[in-house]
Amino acid sequence: MKTRERDVYEHILHIALSSRRRGEVVVIFPAKCEECGFAFEPEKVRKPGRCPVCHSTKIDGPRFLVRESEWSP
Repeated sequence: MKTRERDVYEHILHIALSSRRRGEVVVIFPAKCEECGFAFEPEKVRKPGRCPVCHSTKIDGPRFLVRESEWSP
């Protein structure tokens, strides 16, 4: 069974909420255009379809990292 890309992003949002209770944070590295280097807003967790600057569809999707919060003892 294949997992759809949009389902993965929904799971990541759930992981982000759950990780806060454990004192962890999810760091989002924004999507980036492979042609011109435009970086999308980090708040957008889904992969964009097209670059607003050069209109390329060669987009490197967002990346996610779960790590301990800086505020935990």
